[in-house]
Amino acid sequence: MRLIRTLICIWMFSCLFMASGPYPSPGRCQNRTSHRERTTYTFTYLGFPVAQGSIIISNSTDEDNSSVTMIETRASSSSPTSFLFKIDNRYTTTLDPETGFPLTYEKSIIQSNFKEQTFLRFDQDQGTIYRNAVPCAFHPHPVHNVFSALHHIINHSFGAKEVLAFPVYAAGHIWNVKIEAIGVEKITLPVGSFPAVLLEVEFCPSSSKDTLNIDTDVLTNRLIRGGKKTRLWISRGKQKSLLKGEYELYPTSLHMTLTEKGQ
Repeated sequence: MRLIRTLICIWMFSCLFMASGPYPSPGRCQNRTSHRERTTYTFTYLGFPVAQGSIIISNSTDEDNSSVTMIETRASSSSPTSFLFKIDNRYTTTLDPETGFPLTYEKSIIQSNFKEQTFLRFDQDQGTIYRNAVPCAFHPHPVHNVFSALHHIINHSFGAKEVLAFPVYAAGHIWNVKIEAIGVEKITLPVGSFPAVLLEVEFCPSSSKDTLNIDTDVLTNRLIRGGKKTRLWISRGKQKSLLKGEYELYPTSLHMTLTEKGQ
C-alpha cells in the first residue's frame, strides 16, 4: 500500500508541472500572440526517470478579446508508470496580466479511479468563484488557484529569509500557502549551472473543516493534505524560471530538473 501511495504522489508532483503539447487545449482562449515560453522537465524517482513534462505560458485573448496570460498544464503517465496507473489530466488557467490573479480555470481529469470536468470563473472584484456558472465560494480578498500561485512564486523577487503567504482556492475551499526563502544555492543541471533561491512551500488548511476528505483529482487532493515538504529552486535575475523541484516521498524524494527552455 505504501508503494501505491508513493506512485500516486509521483502523479501528483508531475501534474503540477507537466504541460500540454501541440494538441488543442481545453481552455477557452483561442487567439495566441507570438510571446510564448516553454520549459521542459524530467522527473526521477529512486534514480529512474518516471515522467517528462513542460510548462507553457503565453499571451492570449479570451472570448471577449481581452488580453490574458494563459498557463497550460498537462499530466500524463508514461512507461512504466502508465502500466500501473493511467492518467491524463489537463489544466488551463487564464490570469489577469495586470494583477496575476486567475480569471478562469478549467480542468479535465481522467484517472483510473476518478473523472472530472470543471470550469471555474473568478470574479475577484466581487469576491465570488463560480463553478460551471453557479456560485460556489466567497472570499474577502483576491485568491489564487494552484497554477497562478506557482506562477506568482516563480516571478516574485524573494529577499533573504522572506516569508510569503497568500490564499489559494482548491477543492471547494480556501487554503493558506506559506513560502519561505531558505537561501541561495548554486545548482548544476543538464542545461548549465545557475544561482538559485531555495524555497520551502507549505500548504495549510484555513479551518478545521478543510481537512475533510474531498473527492477531487490527485494533484489537488495531495496538496491540500499537506504533511510533506515541497522545495523549489528558482533562478535569480529578471527572467526567472523554475529550475528544480523536490517533493518528499517514501522511501526517497521525487526530483524534477529543468532540461530545456525555449519558445
